[in-house]
Amino acid sequence: MTAVAAPGEAFTLAAAIAEVTPEIKPVRDSDSVVVRWQELVEKKQETWPIQFLVPGGAYIQQMN
Repeated sequence: MTAVAAPGEAFTLAAAIAEVTPEIKPVRDSDSVVVRWQELVEKKQETWPIQFLVPGGAYIQQMN
């Protein structure tokens, strides 16, 4: 088994990697946090952890 782990909000990347690569399993630390992009948008939070975005891997679509 291959595993990926990361502390704090960096676990967001580890979880994303595990989602798209099924043979890699995420390993949570006690301080691991997954940033939920939908929550940030819904809260209209302007400061996002932009360092966790993968180029071409995310976009914002306004729903009417």
